[in-house]
Amino acid sequence: MVVKHEKLPLDRVARRLEEVDESVRRDAHKAAMLFVPLLVVFAVSCVIVPPVGMIGGLFTGVFYWTKRGKLARARAKVEFARELHGLLEDELHPRKAVMLDFDLRHYDETVKRVWAGRSSAGNAKYKYSDKWLHYRAILADGTRVEVVRQAGVKVKKGHVVKEKRRLLLSLTPHPGRYAMERLKDERLGRRLRARLSAAVGAFHNDPEEFHARVDGGGGGTLRLKVTQEDAPILPGEVLAIMEEVVRFLQELRGPGARAA
Repeated sequence: MVVKHEKLPLDRVARRLEEVDESVRRDAHKAAMLFVPLLVVFAVSCVIVPPVGMIGGLFTGVFYWTKRGKLARARAKVEFARELHGLLEDELHPRKAVMLDFDLRHYDETVKRVWAGRSSAGNAKYKYSDKWLHYRAILADGTRVEVVRQAGVKVKKGHVVKEKRRLLLSLTPHPGRYAMERLKDERLGRRLRARLSAAVGAFHNDPEEFHARVDGGGGGTLRLKVTQEDAPILPGEVLAIMEEVVRFLQELRGPGARAA
């Protein structure tokens, strides 16, 4: 399933994600209804015609477990999006829409392949880029938020040998509420990075990579990148980073800042 540029009112997002989850559940049920009876048939065939039963059962089992693994990965994507939105929902502007891009296709789709080659031993190697979530919303204070989730997957001899899960987070504060140009001050920039590093350091698994930078002046955008190798990034960890940024910006507000 691929969802592209769906603009949804706030009260519709949770239901839309639930619909996506239900679609994946139906696919899992259909797979079970198709493959499980076949496995039973081939198991019985092992008694009557052993070679046919064993070969048929082996191939059916491989196809079933492959399909099951793909659906499990798709469900994990949906669960991340549902939990993230659930954590953010009360903090979002009630009259602003949420933009959702979602791609539940497996990482090894041809369109996601970015490199192909062979090892010195002649084994096929592939690299895939699976950008599966782009969530855009506006917080109650006018801050624009973009959450992108992407996975870089390296496959060798048909098996995943490395997977890097990436979070790309952008926050564009309301220029009338927050003085982003103050972050050009090197001292304040260092202080923000230190606090963000502490927030990222509290992740359940130490990230392999973390970067933060500010683009533009007043009304600029704070961009953060977090990479986890062979470990998930949790919705609560994304929220923790966002909360730290907003707290810091609130501390920077001058007495003359006008309301949004």
